[in-house]
Amino acid sequence: MRKSILCLLLAVVSLSKASHAQLSCNDAPQEFGPMKQICRNFDHPVPLPPSVVAELVKTQAAGYARDVLKENPQYDLSQLFLAEKMKLAGPDEDDYVVLGEFPLTGADCDWFWVVRSLKSGPQVVLFSIGTMLRLLPQEDHGLPEIRADWWPGNGDGWARIFRFDGKEYKAARSFETCWVMRGEGDNEHWEEVKLHRNQSCLQYSN
Repeated sequence: MRKSILCLLLAVVSLSKASHAQLSCNDAPQEFGPMKQICRNFDHPVPLPPSVVAELVKTQAAGYARDVLKENPQYDLSQLFLAEKMKLAGPDEDDYVVLGEFPLTGADCDWFWVVRSLKSGPQVVLFSIGTMLRLLPQEDHGLPEIRADWWPGNGDGWARIFRFDGKEYKAARSFETCWVMRGEGDNEHWEEVKLHRNQSCLQYSN
């Protein structure tokens, strides 16, 4: 079982339980994370082309994969990654959100890569830790902003916004957040609270 289950509260991002259930995966927000409540949850990963795996292995975060390859050149490094397809720059571009498998993961978070499929070859444009990635409607240099969320399940979490600078995604801003249960019965839902200075999730707990 993935360690990131500690972060399960993010599974129903800003939607009530009832309304989320009514959305098809085609209509749902572009959210990616290993939680059952998210459509794009890597339960049915797509195979990664060898060229994409090779680019992933070059990244600083994938140092373990390079060490394994030195010891065993025949090792299939693709088993260290799970992938979901996404469209960053339009319908003609098949890009990927990639989730690291153990040991390419953290103790209480997951590791994500975003890979573009360009005519010149695949390019890793983002690496982030977190619980989930989301594509946002705002764009920079023709590509959507990406939000990474992390929630430990028992305290304050954070969100980080990444913007494309024409070559890669870079962190633009971050803020602390927590998720609290609102409403009752059929109207019960998780709601994000943006924390301000000297605030804590504890003051919102029941």
